[in-house]
Amino acid sequence: MISKTVIPGNFVLCNDGVYRHKSVKPIRDKAVKMLDHANESDIHHILETRFSEIADMDNRGNPTGTLCTDKPTAIITMATLMFYHGGAEIVADSKGKSWGISSKGYYHYCG
Repeated sequence: MISKTVIPGNFVLCNDGVYRHKSVKPIRDKAVKMLDHANESDIHHILETRFSEIADMDNRGNPTGTLCTDKPTAIITMATLMFYHGGAEIVADSKGKSWGISSKGYYHYCG
């Protein structure tokens, strides 16, 4: 017998077929919009600073990740990993109050 999985109201089905907290999509969308301005010096400086905080600077293309507990940091982190590695993954806790943001590394997305 196949049972139906009950998904709480805070989760939505994403394009990749995975249920994620509804707070994930706005963070990703805002990160993509931030990337539209990544070549502006102030935005580029923000991305560069955040990347140096979370990445192994000796091996910049290696996988990395971090936990963010506020939306502005989550947006900047998502944009940073997308900019430097070409992609990123994001998950949220069940309340949408913290986000795990990670990258499989530059060579996974670009290489």
